[in-house]
Amino acid sequence: METYVQKGMGSSSIYVTLSTQATARGVTNWLVSDVTDSDHRLLNYTVDIAPNTSQGFKRFDVRRADWDSFSQELAISVLSVQTTVGVNEHASTLTDAIIAAATKAIPSKPSRRWIIQRQPWWSDRLTSMRKTLNANKRQGTDATRQTGIQPSEK
Repeated sequence: METYVQKGMGSSSIYVTLSTQATARGVTNWLVSDVTDSDHRLLNYTVDIAPNTSQGFKRFDVRRADWDSFSQELAISVLSVQTTVGVNEHASTLTDAIIAAATKAIPSKPSRRWIIQRQPWWSDRLTSMRKTLNANKRQGTDATRQTGIQPSEK
């Protein structure tokens, strides 16, 4: 099925999915659907990838750090560093020592990425209406008629 169709203008097919090399094997079920009012057709595909199990970076609140304690912890950790190992191992050991000292002497910041602050005027009814609207958009229907929303008069 063509991915773009316009009467009098022609049609075209673009069957390209861009992905990283790691996720390319997981892209399956590629399908072109004609469910919208647009000249462009909807492209559907499934991406099967393993969940990211890495922990991410810990954020430290350096304004509340106990720098004397940090210096002491770091000095103790650095004493055990072997200087006869290679550069990469040495860098890794020093990084681990700094992180260990920071964990003991500097409080961590909460992750801002996952904090969701709800507006005081937002309600469960608005959430439900938004979900219905988005579902209707995905189906290519006129969501305002289906939800009973009346246009405001000005």
